Amino acid sequence: MTAFNRILVPVDFSNSSHAACELATNLATKLDGRVELLHVQEPPAWQGFVFPELVVNLPNAADASLNELVQTRTDRALRHLVEQLQRAGVTEVHQRLEMGEPGTVILRLAEEERFDLIVMGTHGRKGFERLVMGSVAERVVRHAPCPVLTVRVGDDAAPERGTVIRENGADA
Repeated sequence: MTAFNRILVPVDFSNSSHAACELATNLATKLDGRVELLHVQEPPAWQGFVFPELVVNLPNAADASLNELVQTRTDRALRHLVEQLQRAGVTEVHQRLEMGEPGTVILRLAEEERFDLIVMGTHGRKGFERLVMGSVAERVVRHAPCPVLTVRVGDDAAPERGTVIRENGADA
């Protein structure tokens, strides 16, 4: 039997990825495994059409570019997930923020860093939406160098069904 010591968990902060974090937490605590949370930020659709130095005037974000603002908020959300997993008993949790096409980045990291398992959410798109949007999870399942465990929670599900951990009765 393969030991799942290194678990890669791609997150997009959807209900499905929160459910994947919950499952990875359960596995890591039982198997004394390490979890690496990965968020892949796709290059903005406007990149190349608008100056990257575009400055936005948002509350508490004076003189910050849109890209910096997104990265700051993503980093904060990842740190929050790391803290949740640590409070739930995962002894080693790391976070990573990468830029690129999600499926490509997930597959590259899984191979380069020799993860034992990938636990990821899937949105369960069907028909035309799947044709247009594609399926990152399906691509990862087909091409990953290690086992992949997918978790699906419908987008219309109640938030608590996809919540990683509750903190003082509040959804994470």
